[in-house]
Amino acid sequence: MAIRSTGALSGILEAAGFTGVDAIDHVDHVDRVDDVDDVDGVDGAGDVSGVERVGGVEGAALPVAGWQMAEFADAGGRSMTALVRQTGAPAVMVSFLDSDVGFAEAGAPGGGAWEGLLNREMAESYEIPLEQFPVETAVAGALAWSAAAGLTADEALLRRAFTGSALFAEELSAVLFAGLGIPGARIPDDRD
Repeated sequence: MAIRSTGALSGILEAAGFTGVDAIDHVDHVDRVDDVDDVDGVDGAGDVSGVERVGGVEGAALPVAGWQMAEFADAGGRSMTALVRQTGAPAVMVSFLDSDVGFAEAGAPGGGAWEGLLNREMAESYEIPLEQFPVETAVAGALAWSAAAGLTADEALLRRAFTGSALFAEELSAVLFAGLGIPGARIPDDRD
């Protein structure tokens, strides 16, 4: 999950219905982030002393410009909606089915919600109805979400994420985050 937020991410995630947030890879602390909005009492001058930086993607340099990333064990049915409402910020998450399939979901204040499916070939083997996750709808939604979030999307990478195959769906989520233009997201090369 990546979210543009200045609040303590783990507390916000738990309040929104996500569980297992304490199973995060590592937590660092940041003293200042520029260009942030007032969220959970953080002042508008960018002072975010003690804000958690939660890393879920190996090698990711987050937060960048206020973006944070976390791993969690489970999310409730309306967790994305609650998270966006509580933070007033865009967010995107990918839920995994045994590392075989990824279910991408994003939201933004004022709308801009979309969903997509990663690793379609493997999803078909699980009898997941692919027609419920049209590629063109996912690409269009992701492009609009990225623009609304102030990011620069890469349509070719988004298409690759929504149509590609990988041994592990997490590989395609890295492609998705890079395609959305999330700062610090990187695509692992074949040597990783």
